Amino acid sequence: MSGWLCLIEEGENWIYDVIPYGGSLYFCGSSSSNTFIGCLADDNLVWFKSTPIPRVDGFVFNRLCGLRDVIAVSGSFLLGFLDYSGVFRRCWATFELDGEYHVINDICCAEDFVVTCNEDGLIVKASMDNITGFAVTLESSGERNPLRLYSIYCSGGYVVAGSRLYYDNSILMLLDEDFNVRWCIDFTETKEGLWLTYPSAVRLSGDQVYVCATPPSVSCFSLDGNFLWGCMLANGDPRLLEEYTPSIALDKKYLYLACSKYLAILDRYSGKYVRGLEVNIGDGSAEILKVRAANEGIFICGGSNAGGFIIFLLREYMDNMKLHGLKLRDASSTLRLNEIHPNVRCINPILENEWPEFSVETPPELRKERPKIVFYGDFPKA
Repeated sequence: MSGWLCLIEEGENWIYDVIPYGGSLYFCGSSSSNTFIGCLADDNLVWFKSTPIPRVDGFVFNRLCGLRDVIAVSGSFLLGFLDYSGVFRRCWATFELDGEYHVINDICCAEDFVVTCNEDGLIVKASMDNITGFAVTLESSGERNPLRLYSIYCSGGYVVAGSRLYYDNSILMLLDEDFNVRWCIDFTETKEGLWLTYPSAVRLSGDQVYVCATPPSVSCFSLDGNFLWGCMLANGDPRLLEEYTPSIALDKKYLYLACSKYLAILDRYSGKYVRGLEVNIGDGSAEILKVRAANEGIFICGGSNAGGFIIFLLREYMDNMKLHGLKLRDASSTLRLNEIHPNVRCINPILENEWPEFSVETPPELRKERPKIVFYGDFPKA
């Protein structure tokens, strides 16, 4: 097996996340009018369920993670737990005292619970039976302002990225297992004169912390918060990549940085450039929304003119893989990596217990569908 491609329907379909779990492949996304979640196994669609996108809040399913015998899915203000057949077992919604919902930006799984972060500086720890919260604020001129939290990841502790409210900057912090702050830094400005914003993805692995921001870049720090290395992805038109949100994934050897239609592969320890690929679906280019490392390879998902797509590439066959409907082009002549050196500044956030209003939300009414799905190549082994 060298690769696999799945195309879901035609037209405006986007796959926001994909996870291999329990021998199956789960995905979520949206079309122009519906948001959906589905399950694949052995080149077959096991189930596919959708619900109309509300006009008021634009709710869509956008993040997934596996938690023992359920799948956690988030979308806007909602955090839901589904069984393997796609039935909601519990839905939580969080909102403030004035009735405004907290919008969830990212989720991750840790042992028996899910941890989420949102735009109002709230970290929520939720299980099927219980839910608690922690508020993250910064004090300035005698006032406390919440952080906008964009990304969270768990691996022994928690690494969280965000920005100050009303400011377009980038903040990274490391928490221990009990949600105590180990360190917090502002890494917005670089010595090269760049301004790094919207830290959209973080990873914590071994003794290194990784964060990507816009323009598409990766900065690597030690567990003590010391800067190790950084690089920015660029091509012939520097404005092109700035319009897209980057995503990162790690395996034992490499770091994968995806943005727009490009996939850059780096040495995860040194940040050295290994190779670059341009991903094209059918006759047009693709926009990559998420990349995940698994099963000695990577999953890539996003949208294209041919429909929402999920790709699996084996790490050792990326250079010479040929698959109907998928074109991988060497982008070494187009892409380049420029070194960056953030001016790191230590800051002191305040993290304390928060009890916003939580509610058991009525699950969205999902209808079963059989969309047009085509497969090419060998289905990834569990």
